[in-house]
Amino acid sequence: MKKLTQEQFDAAVDDMMDGLGLEPEEAIESAVEEFEMQGYTLDGIIKEVGGANKLKELPTAVAAEALKEETAREGRTVDSVRTSVLGLKSALDEAASGDNESQLLLASAKSDGVESLFSACDFAEAKEDKELLVTSLETLKRQLESDCARDHFVESEGPRRMVRLLETWKAPEDEAGAALVLKISALSMKEQEEGKCGYMSEGLPTVLASYLEGESTEAKTLEACCSCVQGILTTDDTRPTPLALEAQFGGEFMKALSMDKDGVAVGLMVSFRRRLQRLGAAATATDQGTGAVDVSEERGVLRDLAVALRKISLNDDICKKFVEEHDLIPAFLSILKTTAQGKVKAKDLTMSILALLKQISACDTVKKNLVESEAIEIAIEMFDEYEDNTIVIQSLLYILTNITLRNPDVAEHFADSGGFDFVLKFIARYLDKPKLMKQVCMFLRTAAVRSDKVKTLLRKAEMEKHVRAIQSQHQKTCSDVASAALRDMGIDNYN
Repeated sequence: MKKLTQEQFDAAVDDMMDGLGLEPEEAIESAVEEFEMQGYTLDGIIKEVGGANKLKELPTAVAAEALKEETAREGRTVDSVRTSVLGLKSALDEAASGDNESQLLLASAKSDGVESLFSACDFAEAKEDKELLVTSLETLKRQLESDCARDHFVESEGPRRMVRLLETWKAPEDEAGAALVLKISALSMKEQEEGKCGYMSEGLPTVLASYLEGESTEAKTLEACCSCVQGILTTDDTRPTPLALEAQFGGEFMKALSMDKDGVAVGLMVSFRRRLQRLGAAATATDQGTGAVDVSEERGVLRDLAVALRKISLNDDICKKFVEEHDLIPAFLSILKTTAQGKVKAKDLTMSILALLKQISACDTVKKNLVESEAIEIAIEMFDEYEDNTIVIQSLLYILTNITLRNPDVAEHFADSGGFDFVLKFIARYLDKPKLMKQVCMFLRTAAVRSDKVKTLLRKAEMEKHVRAIQSQHQKTCSDVASAALRDMGIDNYN
């Protein structure tokens, strides 16, 4: 969705009243319709005549203005600035309980809430008052839930400020401070391409790598690091990016390569291995009644690390590191096996591992390691355990499609293990699911195309009849891939 300012909306309303002679209510209604048709979001927009002036009267705007005046006042003190910061924080917190939260956040942002909070931070640092600094940063975090505030954050060199703070508040010496600044950094990246590039220019990836590899880095800091990785590698800003930034960093792929060079991918892998060992020790201690570590928290960290690894694993060189440098494929599969056997219920972690394996299983080095680590057997176990979960089934079929590609031995091993019995069951049960059926056809193609044994087995199982049922029911989404599956199964009349 494109962003709209209050001033743009007010100008459109005024034009319709002055140029077309519409009544205020008609002009507002017409402006809303026109901007919505053009793909703008009207979140936070006051749909009244003179909305910009009304924004200034909202309590968050008044509080932001008071803070602005206080931070500029000559006789200000730590206590007086703290009172003003808390006033803005209270107004922002109060906004969360109302229906016009987006308007209230926009109002304070338009009244220089971000800039004033930065002034409060500067004053706190000059006075060496950490309490005021933390309060100001916590308030800034709340303010950044407004897209307008994130614009102001970037314009005020927010990325440079945050990286400087991270270099000062090093984990683990100041774990809570580092985690807070990382959370602010991650939040400020949303729909802010200039901000993402700003963080990279200021060296945030190097800082993230050091935190990720730190042996004593706490869960909250690791989770915040993962949020930053995801933030940088998510393309979500619909506005044109300045050519200089495009040339320097490019899109997700180029950013991932750059971050990998800075050690982020390796840091994520090291951290995953370490936290998995910690989870194992914690689970054992819990079973023995001596557990002091929150097992669910550890699983949450592993989930976040897996998501970040999926975002950064965008070329073969990075994917190979999972096998050649860190031997993580067996670890991923052990997690899936544990959940498949019903020993642990950890849906979020399971889904994040599956998504990661989908991302990296196209790499030949990873494929080979998956097969050697009994991925086929574990997939079949998961088919049995998760037969009610179409997302898991589709993810597993995607991974199997990758690892059977140009590998008839693996396809035949799957057949010998009874895997196609599950495929037949899924077709019968989920024939109405076009995405899943399309993945079934793609898997059948790669499994059968180079193996006479698999072709024969599929024909004997009357797979042709089932594929034609898919083709008939999903003409738009599955017709071509179903025909290709029939052809690669050795069916002469495959159209």
